[in-house]
Amino acid sequence: MTPARGKVERASPPTWVKPQLAALVKKAPDGPDWLHEIKLDGYRMHARLDAGRVKIITRRGNDWTQKYPAIAKAIAGLRAQDACLDGELCGVLPDGKTAFNLIQNATNAGQGSLVFFVFDLLFLDGEDIREPAAGGPQGSLGGAPDRCSEVAPV
Repeated sequence: MTPARGKVERASPPTWVKPQLAALVKKAPDGPDWLHEIKLDGYRMHARLDAGRVKIITRRGNDWTQKYPAIAKAIAGLRAQDACLDGELCGVLPDGKTAFNLIQNATNAGQGSLVFFVFDLLFLDGEDIREPAAGGPQGSLGGAPDRCSEVAPV
C-alpha cells in the first residue's frame, strides 16, 4: 500500500515546463549516485493531460498535438484526470532501435511506429510532484514511475 501524500490544494497541470536537457561531457559520471539511460533519437516533449484534454508540447513550447493524434489518444486513455509527462517521442524500428526519420515520415504520411517514452511524471491529479515527497529520499519523485517507462506504442 502506498503511503498517503499530504493533502494539497488541487491545481491544474503546468502549461509548459522547461525540460532538463542532457549536457555534453567528456566522460560519463560514475559512482553509486548516478544512473545512466540509453540515448533515444527523437523529439523531447511534454504531454499535458488536463481534464481529459491532451496537448503534446515541444521543448520550446510549441503545440504539436495535431501532428501526433495517435499518441494524444493514448495519453488521453491514461487512468488520470490531470498529468504532465516529460519524455521523448521516437520512431522505433522492428529491432527496437530508434530512428529519427521515422518520426518525420509519420508526421508527413500519418503512419509509422511511434513511441512516447516517459522519463518523468511531473504532475498528477492536482499535485505537482517535481519536489521530493515529504519524508521521501532526496530527489524522489514521490512514487512516480521508473524513468523511461513506455506510454504508447502506435
